[in-house]
Amino acid sequence: MAKKSYTFAELSDEARKKVIERERNTYLEGMTEEWSESVIENFKSYMEGKYGIEVTDVGYDVSYSQGSGASFTFDRQGISMMNEEIDKADNPFLLGYKTDDPIHEKVIKFVKEESTANGSVMIAECKRTTHQYQHENTVSAYVEADIYSIQTPYGQDELIDQYFTVADGWNKYDVLAPSLLQAYFKTPEDGFIEYDDQKKYDAWCLGADNKWYYVPFTYADLVRIANDYNIDSNLLNTAGFTRPTERTLETDIENYLEENDIFDIAKFIIQTVTVPTFAKEVGGEEPKTTEELLGSNPDVLFVPDMEKELEILASEMEENLGQIVIDESRQLYRDLEKEYEAATSDESIAEWLEVNDMDEYTEDGEIYYGDMPKLTYSELSGVAKNKLNSQYYSMYDFHDMNDAMISDKLTKIAELGFKNPRFEYTYPNGDYSSMQVKLRYDSYDFAVAKTWILAGLPQDVIDSTTSEKDIPEQYKEFCDKNKKALFAGIDRTTTNLFRSTYLVDTSEEAIKSYYEGDLFYPDGTPVDEVDDDE
Repeated sequence: MAKKSYTFAELSDEARKKVIERERNTYLEGMTEEWSESVIENFKSYMEGKYGIEVTDVGYDVSYSQGSGASFTFDRQGISMMNEEIDKADNPFLLGYKTDDPIHEKVIKFVKEESTANGSVMIAECKRTTHQYQHENTVSAYVEADIYSIQTPYGQDELIDQYFTVADGWNKYDVLAPSLLQAYFKTPEDGFIEYDDQKKYDAWCLGADNKWYYVPFTYADLVRIANDYNIDSNLLNTAGFTRPTERTLETDIENYLEENDIFDIAKFIIQTVTVPTFAKEVGGEEPKTTEELLGSNPDVLFVPDMEKELEILASEMEENLGQIVIDESRQLYRDLEKEYEAATSDESIAEWLEVNDMDEYTEDGEIYYGDMPKLTYSELSGVAKNKLNSQYYSMYDFHDMNDAMISDKLTKIAELGFKNPRFEYTYPNGDYSSMQVKLRYDSYDFAVAKTWILAGLPQDVIDSTTSEKDIPEQYKEFCDKNKKALFAGIDRTTTNLFRSTYLVDTSEEAIKSYYEGDLFYPDGTPVDEVDDDE
């Protein structure tokens, strides 16, 4: 006697194919994300090992549609090969950056040393720029030089002060007076000008004739020079002096020398000695230029405009990082696509049917209902429940089910002064659980909105402000922030409310309640549906 029913394993190849095709959608709808977990974990390990990037999040879509693809993001971080390992051979972040350029060499060395000592200088980040799709063009990579948290001499004057004042006794001023282009002075070993009429000090200045002049001076020379120039009030004013009638110029100078440091004193000398009357053309030693000083100290990591150079480096790194993100996202998608195809193959579905012992079948692969038990939702297998859950999700409509709640929310928002308020919805991952809600409106009534726009201002300001145009200038920024905070708060609280409502609507308890009183065959097919067909 022929058997009345068969297991999937007992069916012919032809009948098995028939069952696989019929159950394919149920299998796909019940699929979890487990198939992708190993691919993603391997990808994260790969990015950490190859680039030093700690991937925060991975997004993907393998629906073979226009938006299919994969991408990833990571939080702000200092990447080792952008910082302490920046001089590593074949650094992928330095493509196009001439590492053999003398300036670039110093910049790279500076980044390495500063990062090792004080933390990362170059900071990278990759952010999602759109949530509509998941492919590689939905994220953007950024690199910036954290120039405000590092200590470095960016200016030429600071360089000389830091590296050469003590070592060589040289200090420099640029454009101290209109008639001077540059000026150098050499200080005594203790770094101070003493009130010693015998002790000589040296100054060099580049005059208006573009010649270097050598100026020896003593404390007494300062007084003499000032007296010789006492008719030139403009020059004295430039040097920081005034000439009140009740005091002598000598007294002014003495007071000045007592109250100011060596740099200001040297500045006075150089500003006042602007013609060869008290100076002679240099015939011997000439002050060193910045280039000469650096040439004799090659280890000094000074670059004329370090901030600009770091920005150039950051721009180059950002371009390379952007390409890395694109290339690795595409490879990630290929790996995910390959794994997805394996997970959804006929072989995988057949294995799923065998393991779960889905149903009993007729000889030709149709479901055999003959003497099958009739079960409640709670009595069904997990596979059968997933089938019914998928049917529930497909007919679920958040807006229809929650129209009353949405209307109530909009009514309350209208009471805040908004005209024709409405919500705009986006679904980054294609489902309600990732819902993003934005408030849209035609206008708002200031008379109604005044309470929250001006919240926190003095009462007299609130009472006297009748329109948005009346807000005092000093409070405009504050009120603007209040407005933005309210808008953001509405968007955030509405999004959280709607998401939580969706989770309640689609919870196991909600679905169980929906199917309360219905009977099903073991595969999840409603008994009424089979009876009606028969």
